[in-house]
Amino acid sequence: MINKVVYINYQSITDKYCTDYYLNECIDNGLIVEYWDVSKLYFPNNPNNHYDLNDVNKFNSVQIYSLRELKNKLLLTTINSTFFITNITYEFRVWKLFRLLTVFNCKLGFFARGMFPMPERNISSKISRTILSFNFKKIIGAFKNIIAKQLKKNNYIKTFDVIFRAGSEGGRTIGIGSEYDLKTGHIVEINFFDYDKYLLVLNTPVSSSDDYCVFLDVYLPHHPDIAILGIETVNSDIYYSQLNNYFDYIEKTYNLKVVICAHPKAHKYKTENPFCGRKIVFNQTCEFVKDSKFAITNYSTSISFPILFKKPIFFITCEAEKKIMYDLYETTLYLSKVLNCTVSQFDLVNSTKSNELYVDKELYNDYLYKYLTSKESKNRMSSEIFIEIILKL
Repeated sequence: MINKVVYINYQSITDKYCTDYYLNECIDNGLIVEYWDVSKLYFPNNPNNHYDLNDVNKFNSVQIYSLRELKNKLLLTTINSTFFITNITYEFRVWKLFRLLTVFNCKLGFFARGMFPMPERNISSKISRTILSFNFKKIIGAFKNIIAKQLKKNNYIKTFDVIFRAGSEGGRTIGIGSEYDLKTGHIVEINFFDYDKYLLVLNTPVSSSDDYCVFLDVYLPHHPDIAILGIETVNSDIYYSQLNNYFDYIEKTYNLKVVICAHPKAHKYKTENPFCGRKIVFNQTCEFVKDSKFAITNYSTSISFPILFKKPIFFITCEAEKKIMYDLYETTLYLSKVLNCTVSQFDLVNSTKSNELYVDKELYNDYLYKYLTSKESKNRMSSEIFIEIILKL
């Protein structure tokens, strides 16, 4: 019988994480909860590894700096009565961590949520792109991940015992060799975070009588993950200037206001407004999408909200994204095709045509069951399903 749940992750614990992964619900049901933060082990120089939580001690959160420390923590843990949950995507970089969990025969769980449609590339295309954008580190990384897959295939790395999956495509978030996990693990259908939020907001009163659309912000020039990965990004001043010109055009054409639904990590917006004074809201994307006329975005997982509320989506991109961040540009175009939505270059306002407010319900529903929910879980909160399973282990 399980009496403790240990979360292992390579990000510092936050209030949002506690909400999204049901730490409070575990405690409310008499389970001991611990959070093992291995972010310093894999990202020692990341300045964003800091606690953002009202009560860290409540969850017995500890930072682990080495694999030896992790081994010592496992030695002090009663393995048979502990359920380990990690949202660390399996790849070569973390194989030693997973090997330790294998050696101790830990009962492992994974939240397979957050899968996003990505362009499929055939082998010749992948080879061509690799040659044209020659990157020795990427080539070495690819070979290492082949090794990581073999380690899992040969049971040197154990597969997950329980997989909490959102949508039929959710299992792909497990990482390298996910097919082995999906073949042997117990799959429990749950919802993506946004779907649970949608259930809570669905029948709430209208929040505003004014006509508006929403911009689903991705904090593109300043997103901390981009800095961590060392990816070049767009020029901030030019990006916001062109974006505001586009918003001027949208407001004039559709006779409404543009409301900015800020990315959760857009901390700069709290002290400065780069959107020419337009309204910026934090942590209310679902609520504002619900009563909006349509949504604008270039690339955001929060497109799940306009999909759920059956709102038209205007995808946007620009020449700078195409040149500097081609993968982002390509994915934006792909998403527009997946959902049969329009895509425009916001840096070419003069050549932009007004978009029809159209929703392809068939494609929206296809997205719904691939990435957000399932027929088994669509009428239930994920937290209920999760606790129900944990208490039966």
